[in-house]
Amino acid sequence: MRCRGYTLVELVASMGAMTVLLGGITSAVFLATRALPDGQSAFEDRLAAAEVAGMLAADLRYASSFAERGPTAVEFTVPDRTGDGSPEVIRYSWSGATGDPLIYQCNGGRERQLAQNVRKFDLRYIVRSVTETFTRDNEVNSGQVLLAHFDGWDGISINWFERSVSPSRWCSEYFTVDLPDNVIRLEIQDVYLRMAIANIWGKVSVAIHRPAGPNNPEPSTASIGTPASRLAISLPGSYWWVRFSFSDVVIEDPPRSYCIVIRGTSYPAGYVLYYHSPNAPADQTVGLWTSDAGDTWSPEAHLRDDYDIPFWIYGSYTVTATENVEVTRYFISGVNMTISIGGDDTTQTQTGIRLLNAPEVSAP
Repeated sequence: MRCRGYTLVELVASMGAMTVLLGGITSAVFLATRALPDGQSAFEDRLAAAEVAGMLAADLRYASSFAERGPTAVEFTVPDRTGDGSPEVIRYSWSGATGDPLIYQCNGGRERQLAQNVRKFDLRYIVRSVTETFTRDNEVNSGQVLLAHFDGWDGISINWFERSVSPSRWCSEYFTVDLPDNVIRLEIQDVYLRMAIANIWGKVSVAIHRPAGPNNPEPSTASIGTPASRLAISLPGSYWWVRFSFSDVVIEDPPRSYCIVIRGTSYPAGYVLYYHSPNAPADQTVGLWTSDAGDTWSPEAHLRDDYDIPFWIYGSYTVTATENVEVTRYFISGVNMTISIGGDDTTQTQTGIRLLNAPEVSAP
């Protein structure tokens, strides 16, 4: 039996059909290749933006503190990731100029470019505030005030006389200070006495002492702080107020009673004015004197209310005061991030990041 062959017409028809089929396949392959990403497409830019957003979100979620909080840069710490016991310091930053890269840095090391050709990188921080009220003990200083003074007895005639001061001849004035119950510190700063010059040589010193004992107006041996002094020649020619200033007469948990002690380094260095009246009332001031450098003090006990040295004494005191304090604290609870990479905003990616540790910051 003979095999039948293809006619020319059949061959031409089949070749035409194959041409049409090959043309269709070629078009399909061409379209498919055009659909593949070429590294410069918007799809690739969106993918890069999503990767950066995911990386930043993974880091920020565990932030425990912030060192920098800006719209285009953030630096924060996260718990230890390297096993050295120290937290890691992470920083993301963009210059703000279109086309510049987004930079990543860890623990101050080498900078790494996370993304090229960044069009936008914007961080917005969600701040939560909490206001708390608590009480605390606060120290309050009075500023300089008049602590005590004596300038005569009301309604009583005054006799006055003078006593010189030298290395062995001293004068003393006992006084009390009216202080609040909650005082914790007293500072005596200035004492004014009515004095006159007795000699151009030597000095006059004034010191603050504690009393020798309860209900005893005589001064104890040691002074409080450093005595104040003046050259004898600087004293006025007739009785007038002379100022002596102290820099370190500070008493913690202060008692109420003290003594002013006046001495001279020459004989006589100066004169101190005394007031005297046999009709003087019993009060909180007592004027004394000694001729043997403090071994014995005059006058006798039953006459001591009759004598006083005019004085004015200034200083300040500190008290504790309980006060209500209102404090507002700020916490970062989240960050909203926008990033765009490439030539237009179609690649923009936005995400919200919740911070698990809610780090506290100093200001909103």
